[in-house]
Order: sequence, then C-alpha cells, then structure tokens
Amino acid sequence: MGAAITILEAAHWPLALELLKAAKQAKALDIYVLNSAMAVCNNADAWELSIALFHSVDELQLVLNRDCVNIAIHSCRRAGNWQGALRLLKALWTNGAADLVSYNAATWACADSGCWETSLGLLRELWLEGHVASMYTYTGAIVGCSRAAQWQRALLVLAETRTQLLPPDVPSHAAAIHACSQASQWREVLQLLADMAGYKTWPDLVTYNSGLRGCARASEWRWSLQLLSDMEADHVLPDAVTRRAMLDAYKSSGRWEDALLALNQLERFTGGFDSLGRASAVAAMGLCRQWERAMCLLHEVVDEPSTDVVVWNCCIGACERARCWQQAVSLLNSALRRKMEPAVEGFRAVLGALARDNLAPWQLAAGVLERARWRGTSCPGLAAQSCRRAGRWREALMLAGDWQSVGPLRGFA
Repeated sequence: MGAAITILEAAHWPLALELLKAAKQAKALDIYVLNSAMAVCNNADAWELSIALFHSVDELQLVLNRDCVNIAIHSCRRAGNWQGALRLLKALWTNGAADLVSYNAATWACADSGCWETSLGLLRELWLEGHVASMYTYTGAIVGCSRAAQWQRALLVLAETRTQLLPPDVPSHAAAIHACSQASQWREVLQLLADMAGYKTWPDLVTYNSGLRGCARASEWRWSLQLLSDMEADHVLPDAVTRRAMLDAYKSSGRWEDALLALNQLERFTGGFDSLGRASAVAAMGLCRQWERAMCLLHEVVDEPSTDVVVWNCCIGACERARCWQQAVSLLNSALRRKMEPAVEGFRAVLGALARDNLAPWQLAAGVLERARWRGTSCPGLAAQSCRRAGRWREALMLAGDWQSVGPLRGFA
C-alpha cells in the first residue's frame, strides 16, 4: 500500500488519503504507509494535512521513525513554522537520529523565515555532529542571509563552500547575488556573475534579473546594458522583470532615451515586443516626453492585462510635460472608463497640465479634483492654480480649503 501511495503525483493527494484509509480498515497501516501519504500531501502544498497525519501517530499506535519526522520538518517549513521545525530537529538529535536531511529541512525552514543566525548556527552544529554539509545546506544558509539583508554574511558562506571544495552551482550564487542586489552592491553582483562564468556555471533568468536589479538600484545603467548583452549571448530570454529592471536603471539615471534603445534591443532579441514589452515601451516614451508615440503605442496595448496604471500614468505625464492638457484629460477619462484607477501621479499630471495653460477651463480642473477626492486622492493646490489663472480667486480658495494651500494671491484684492 505504501508503494502505491508513493507513486502518486502531488495532484492526487486525495487518493493518497483514500488509500491510507483503506490500509487502516484492512489493518495494513504501518509507519511507511503513513510516511508516503504525508509526503504526497506535503508535495501538494497540503502541509496542514501532512502535519495532521504526523500528530495522528499515537492515535494510530504507530512507532515514529526518522523519515516521518523529516517529512514533518519539511511540512513546518511549508507552513512557515521554523520554531516547530527546530523542535522536531531537537527531538531527533536527542535520540541520535538526526541526519543531513533533517538539518537541511530545518536550515531551509529558518532561511525562508529570514532567521539567518539560526541557519548559520545549524550549519555549525551539523559540522560538530560529524555530518558533511551539502551545497543544498549552504544554499539554505545563504538564502537566510539574503532574506535578512545580510549580504556580507552571504558572501562569507559562499566563500566557505569553495574552502570545502564543493562544486559551485546556480542556486547558491543566485542567492548570494540576490543578497548583494538588495543592498545595491553592484560590484559584488558583477564579480559573482564573473565567477559563475569562470566555473562554467551559467546564470539563469532569475540570476540575471537579480543582477539587473542590483545595477538599477545603483543607477549603473551601462552595466545593466552589458548584462542584457550577456543574456543574449547566453540565450536567456528576458521577461517582464528584466524589462522593469532595465527601465528602473535608466529611470534612476534619467536616461530615458537610452531606455528606448535598450527596449529596442530587447525587441530584436525576443523577435518582437509582447504585451509586457510594449507596455514598458509606453512607459519609457512617456518619460521621454514623446507623448504622440506613447499614445499610439498605448492604443495597441490598451486591452492587454500588462497595461497597468503605471503605463497610463506615464502616458498622462508625457502629455503634461508637453503642455497638452486636452490629451491628458482624454487619457484620464479613458482610464476611468476602463475601470483603471490612476494613482495620485495621474491626477496630479492632469491638473498640472491644466494649471500650465491659461486657456484651459478652470471648471475642468475643479471637476478633475472632485474625481480625485472621490477616490481618496487630494491635490488642491494645482486645481486652485488653474482657478487663479482664470481670475476665479474665490473658487481657488474654496478648492484649496485654506490660504496656505493656495499661497500668495498676487494681483487680487
């Protein structure tokens, strides 16, 4: 019966429970059958059932073994219960039954919760117990350091794997790169990527994206472009995260024209823009003040799921910078009709466009402000400025709510 349960896929966990029930009725239930059912439930992310089965051992009058506890530790990891994982590991250690699998599961349970000190402590304890840590163990400790923003510790743990002559792999380096990326340590990111090339361990998409984000946070747009070229050379296809990281790199440096060049490179690399790529291009064009191109491309992607409020806001912002208040208002109305709720930036951009043009009707600014207030957004100063330009100082005061918001009313009695 245990063998039959073992071959089941994760999606068939209800069948595993049925077989477990049948084994119990046939009085053929043993700890191995229970272990198999727990493993299937755990693989199906039904960790609650796995833990419930573990707690039923006494009721079923079964004798626990190490495999059963190890599966329960894995279930605790899935549940985010690192304290429970440590308690089970301690129980195994007390009975002299803890093995590498036990420590790996507990280390990763702590790592997933960002308990980096505990992860490193388990790594030391494993060595003291005479076990040889695997690369999977070290990767867990690196992930723990990464989750807690301890990039220096992550690099030290990775360096220890080289001392132990463990074969380098992608997951360990990816975790260390992620840790450095979060801390904007772009030089370390580039060094780790270079190390991977030296080890003939080629970065995957997740690793490259982490590197791109690290360069973006440090405004190193030139290196972002270099990493994009490396991705093309390694035949790693970019995704939405790649495009967002590229745009962030150029945004932080204000080089939006270069962002368009990078997006064009992505288009050539991938054989054409998908919906996400076109949405990214709309955002870049909007921030380059190329409102006409941005609006044309927006019409192509307007019904795509990837066309989010950020894309609309960038397009509206482009119209504001070009002092095209009619187009800005039109875009705002289109977004609202499509149940797209612009953020405060969108409303501010429309009001800013209206405020900059003396010919823009002040009533329109008041209407936009009213819509913004309905949605919990308030930017009265810009609307008041439109009223002041039209000589409607009383309306300006009413919209702003107080003298401080309006500022000095020069030229009015």
